This record gives sequence, structure tokens and C-alpha cells, in this order.
Amino acid sequence: MRYAIGIDLGGTNIAAGVVDGEYRLLCKDSVRTRAERPWQEVVADMAALVRSLIEKSRLVRTGCGGGFQPVEHVGFHACQLLSDKCP
Repeated sequence: MRYAIGIDLGGTNIAAGVVDGEYRLLCKDSVRTRAERPWQEVVADMAALVRSLIEKSRLVRTGCGGGFQPVEHVGFHACQLLSDKCP
């Protein structure tokens, strides 16, 4: 099964959601952008939001077998993150 995480970086909010291979929404969340901050802080909030969604949607499980890579090694792409490793 493939999963995707989409991120919408807006001037007011950073919104993100997890969908499955059939585009069903599994989980969503958002945080305030606070755009006046340095870009590094905004990107750090984007990464934290993605990590939170991965945990909430149970895409990361303790003891997951196979070629699973920890969240720290997930690559960020301009439009979405894809994973077919779990669950």
C-alpha cells in the first residue's frame, strides 16, 4: 500500500494530510505559519507536522519489518512524500 502526505504552506496556516493509495484521507492537521519568522523555523514546523501525522496515522509502527526507514530519513519533496514500506 502506498501513502502520501500533502503539505499546504499558506501565509496563515501550514496544513497537511495523509492519504492512502485510493486517495482516502487518513489524518489531517494544521499549525499556524507565523510567516514573520525565519524560514528555517517554518520548515522545522513543517517537518514536525509531518512527523506528527505519520505517528497519528500509524504509518510508523514499532517492529515494522522489511526495509523500513525511520522518520528522520524520510525525504521531503516539493509536493508529497510517498512510502510503500508500512503498514
